[in-house]
Amino acid sequence: MPRSLTPWLTILIGLSVLVCSATIAIAIPVGLYRFRRWARTGYVAIAALCTISLFWSGPVVCPSATFACFEIGSFIQGALVTAAFLPPFAELFATQQI
Repeated sequence: MPRSLTPWLTILIGLSVLVCSATIAIAIPVGLYRFRRWARTGYVAIAALCTISLFWSGPVVCPSATFACFEIGSFIQGALVTAAFLPPFAELFATQQI
């Protein structure tokens, strides 16, 4: 029978994940705004992880307006990734250093 984590360890792990997620959620958009190469790579990695994680989410029933917003967001995300690797934005990312 597996042992469960103590409540304090669970809280510590949860807070650590929260702080890391918040840092990434702030750092990547700021890096993209400043055309940093690491932010472009990080955004692609996060977008890929979010897309892959949908396979484990199970079926979801939502109103059509919610689904439409999700699809529009996915379209915008794909457009951002594509634009970051095509001219003229690709040259802006290439000239920026860490």
